[in-house]
Amino acid sequence: METVEMTTKTVDGYFGPRQVTREQFISQWTQHFSQVLHLTNTVAEFDELKVMQARIAALAGQKWDGLK
Repeated sequence: METVEMTTKTVDGYFGPRQVTREQFISQWTQHFSQVLHLTNTVAEFDELKVMQARIAALAGQKWDGLK
C-alpha cells in the first residue's frame, strides 16, 4: 500500500501560528465562504456563489503554494 506524505506549513491565524496541510488551508477559506450561500434566494444566485467559492478555493491553493 502506498502512503501519501502530508506536507504542512506554518500559517498565522487568530490563535497564533499553526501547522496545516494544503487541503486544510483551502478548506478553511471555503468553509467560511459557504456561510454566504445561506443568503441566496434563487438557484441562479446559489450557482453564482458556487462559482465564487470555486474561485476562492483556487486562490487559496495559489496562496498556499506561495507560502514558505
